[in-house]
Amino acid sequence: MDYNSLIGDKTVPGSIKLWINNALIDVGTILSEAQALIYQHLRVREMIVSDYAFVMAQGDYSKPLPARFLDPIAMRDQYFVRMKARDLPSVKARRWIDATTGAIGQGQPFLFALTGTTIEFNCAADATATGTYLLDYFGAPPLLAPLNQTNFLTDRYPMLLRTACFAAAADFLNDDARVTRYTQRMMALIQDIDVNDDLAMRGSQVDADYSESRA
Repeated sequence: MDYNSLIGDKTVPGSIKLWINNALIDVGTILSEAQALIYQHLRVREMIVSDYAFVMAQGDYSKPLPARFLDPIAMRDQYFVRMKARDLPSVKARRWIDATTGAIGQGQPFLFALTGTTIEFNCAADATATGTYLLDYFGAPPLLAPLNQTNFLTDRYPMLLRTACFAAAADFLNDDARVTRYTQRMMALIQDIDVNDDLAMRGSQVDADYSESRA
């Protein structure tokens, strides 16, 4: 299974057009939507991005999220101290206005929240809080394309990708019964994959969190 076979004509083995017996369907859209549907729900180790680095300058209290970001795993400050995730109102409630400058008060950020496009911190970075911060997160891999013929879905989970293509194709054709059928099948496959992916952590121990009560 690869990109070329998936978008091939109805006569090509392994093509979406052959699977659904329709030579006129927009396979490019179907394939893109199928991958997006999978990445809404699937979280496996192939999707982990480790040590995404960004620089906090003095006065920074917000930074853009990386491209194709899905969910956070952990963030560390410039001293490699793990930061705490909170909801956006809780983080903003910790901010204050500097009476001298009128700007958001500066200090060492220790809390963060996420919006659709940004990472928000509980304060602006002061001179001692500048430096490189590190983020581990789940990210959606680049979509299959002419220069990206395969990925972990085609290699490890071809049945999941095929089922998601069926669901996306059924939606394209306004077949609600098949949308429900294949979406349910896709979610069952994802549940099994998540269980098996957790087995990769066999024997691992998770450190207890004894961080300060201020967080």
